[in-house]
Amino acid sequence: MTVYCYNDDNNDDIQQQQQLQQDLQEEEDLQDIQLAHEYRLKIKIPPRQSSFRVVAIVFYELLVPDEDEDEETSSGIGIGIGISTGSTRQENSCTNNSSSVTTQETRTSRPFVVGANDEPCYIGGSICAERAALVQLRFLPIEKITKIVISTDAHHPVYPGMLCREFISSHMYVGAKGDVPIVTAGCVCQRIGCGVCLDKQSKEQHADDDDDLIMECRGTSNSSTSASTSNTSSTRKNKFHDWEFVKTFLKDLYPYPSPYTKLTALESVKLGMDTLKKNGDFWSSSNSKRNRHSSTSNITSISLEAQELIRRAVQEAQSTCNDRLELHPIQYAAAIKFDNGHVYTASQRKTLEYGCSVDAITQMASSLIHAAGGKCGDGGEGGGGGRPTLIVQVDQYGVIHAPFATARAFLSEYGFGNCRVLIQKDAQEGLVQQ
Repeated sequence: MTVYCYNDDNNDDIQQQQQLQQDLQEEEDLQDIQLAHEYRLKIKIPPRQSSFRVVAIVFYELLVPDEDEDEETSSGIGIGIGISTGSTRQENSCTNNSSSVTTQETRTSRPFVVGANDEPCYIGGSICAERAALVQLRFLPIEKITKIVISTDAHHPVYPGMLCREFISSHMYVGAKGDVPIVTAGCVCQRIGCGVCLDKQSKEQHADDDDDLIMECRGTSNSSTSASTSNTSSTRKNKFHDWEFVKTFLKDLYPYPSPYTKLTALESVKLGMDTLKKNGDFWSSSNSKRNRHSSTSNITSISLEAQELIRRAVQEAQSTCNDRLELHPIQYAAAIKFDNGHVYTASQRKTLEYGCSVDAITQMASSLIHAAGGKCGDGGEGGGGGRPTLIVQVDQYGVIHAPFATARAFLSEYGFGNCRVLIQKDAQEGLVQQ
């Protein structure tokens, strides 16, 4: 028998160390939020359509070069990339540089890049702050992304949009587990009621320059601070504004990314062909129902309704109307079944500029609203009188993909968020979940 002796003093020491580590991490998050607000307030002209400023700071770790690798080339300077470091007042840096890429470092030598949102006259062509920051990393020797911090003009924290979440999840420097922390903060100090944004009320209350509002907080002690928190920790935290902020992770914001996430086009084709070999002619229109139902166990574990819907979608994906293989080798299509028995299908429409392509599910948006009686999601009198009960998106190889960003935004914002969707948990094993 083994007897374990526990020392209460040691346990107390461990708890204190854990609390200290947590306090230090929170203080770092507050410093990063302050830095994001500082950058946001330097944008004097907001986007022309929404008048809503968003700034994203992406922190990263540099790739450690091999000993025999040329130091100048590994740093990025050898290919003409301008890199500036330094610090402004207090902890962080916020500099202007005309070079193609400018990176900064915090006082603790954590490198980062900054991006801001912008909008053309057509809002569908807008670019988010997160993507504006991430594309700069293509010029730098990055090991991994360590954190993303977001500041907006909203009083409460605002999560990244669907396009941003999808882009981040596909980024080569984001871990496959989606464990990158994302911190997003509101712009109002809950301690003194100061709103640091462009709204009229804030400007009337604080006539001074916006930059002064993000400095050390002059408010009273934070009443929400836990009694168990040390005085030193409280003092450190209270030098910052009491912004409402949320810290979450990418995996929670964008579940079930495409099985092709982080793959090249050719790697996607290989995975698709491997899947097709495993499933054989399961989705072939010439294959009888009896043979289809006796095929791969991973597939037959889902309902016959789902199997038939997948078959219809695969046929649509393999249609010659959806090839345009000179633009991209993957052909997507979707099928939606309604409670009145009707099934609608559509295929992706690729365009030369990828961002102008229309995904398969979004193409059926008008059909969804019409079938729901001309209303968004809840149905009503008139129209088709049906509600969607099951959605599936596939490619020509039979690989199942959850809805992409545009479709996810449409379904969730227009009342179809409760509709069942088929997903593929593991493309390698062909596992399908309903």
